[in-house]
Amino acid sequence: MTNDQRIQRIEIKRAELKQAIADERARPFPDDLALRRMKTANCRMKDELAMLAAPERVAGASAA
Repeated sequence: MTNDQRIQRIEIKRAELKQAIADERARPFPDDLALRRMKTANCRMKDELAMLAAPERVAGASAA
């Protein structure tokens, strides 16, 4: 799997997760624990996307 394919797959999963978060928030009694877990997963995906999108920046920072 190439980096571009991996990025695309994570973006799709993240969009699905954002929709799940919105759906949970719209419920009359949202599950706070489920929301926290989904938000944490969303942040992890965002961080992973940032690292995959700019690997040369990460490699350059560690070499400096």
